[in-house]
Amino acid sequence: MSGLARQLVELAARLLPPRARTRYREEWLADLDGAPEAGVSRASVVTGAFALSATIDRLDPVHTGLALGALFRHRLRVAAGLLLAGLVLLAGWYVYGGYQSVPVSGTALAYLGTVVLVAALALATAGLLSLAGAVHIAAKSGRLVVALVLLLAPLVVGGLLLLALPLLMLGAAGGVLLVALGAIAAAGSSRPPLPRGRRMLLVAGFGVAAIATCVVGILHVAVWNPLARVPGLTLGEIYASLAAAGESVAIVPWSIVWAVLTLFGAVALLVVAALRRTAGVASTRRLVVLGLLLVAITTLLGFPPSFGMGMSLADTFMTSGGDAAPTGPLLALVGQFAFAASMLVGFVRPAIIREEPVAVPS
Repeated sequence: MSGLARQLVELAARLLPPRARTRYREEWLADLDGAPEAGVSRASVVTGAFALSATIDRLDPVHTGLALGALFRHRLRVAAGLLLAGLVLLAGWYVYGGYQSVPVSGTALAYLGTVVLVAALALATAGLLSLAGAVHIAAKSGRLVVALVLLLAPLVVGGLLLLALPLLMLGAAGGVLLVALGAIAAAGSSRPPLPRGRRMLLVAGFGVAAIATCVVGILHVAVWNPLARVPGLTLGEIYASLAAAGESVAIVPWSIVWAVLTLFGAVALLVVAALRRTAGVASTRRLVVLGLLLVAITTLLGFPPSFGMGMSLADTFMTSGGDAAPTGPLLALVGQFAFAASMLVGFVRPAIIREEPVAVPS
């Protein structure tokens, strides 16, 4: 029983705010050791530990190490990251029709739609809970107007999105840019920067991933998807039919532009990591955000050639212009998860807690 009691007390201590964990953990473990001599059951010590963990004031700066204003900004930033990540996944799930059209069956890929939807809803739920925490802090500190605005913001934004759904594509590029810049700005770090060699190795991994994504994307648009969309014909016969029908397929120019932009992004990121003068600004967290955004933007660059080829195939062979090869939706998923991850890494970062000792009341 003593071993189980210690584990339960450890769990109760982990549930406490950061500044209260060490003090109460030591007290509760001491109470467990002295419980037989004091005539107190260990079960009562465990019960008391969980009761305190459930009722302690989690907004008290003494326990959190953060002033209410700093805690409010932290909860709001976390809510933004979680909600944006969930929105990215939910938007991709909607655009691809729940991934029910992915031409793969009998494997785990057949459950893509469910996995993406569950992940999106989980992130959105966590974001709303963090937003509720920010509302509670604002109300407790007397900022009732701020609390009311935060409470109504999701409802207002959701309503506007539904009303303006046909216009969303027009502002998508600007929205992506603003959100990406926000994630880069939010991804500050108080930790010392990594050595230059490790920084370059870190971003080189993202560069290789982006280049690989570009190569797979070009092969998907130019080779795999046409063969899957028009089975029974060779690739040469498909392109000959497109030319005979007068369909202009600018695969080579688009592929060159796609590859050049991807290489430029990878090299630029490597230069940023290598320069000593950028070490203070380009923190490790910011480099990770930039690397994830590079992979996400690489997948977005494939939309124009993919759309053009899809329409040409549809007009020539009287078929659908959507993806017939599974690599299309899978590349889209890579981009969506990379973009969602950049939101989480950029916005959902630990709060900077004061290191000076704070007296904890008995």
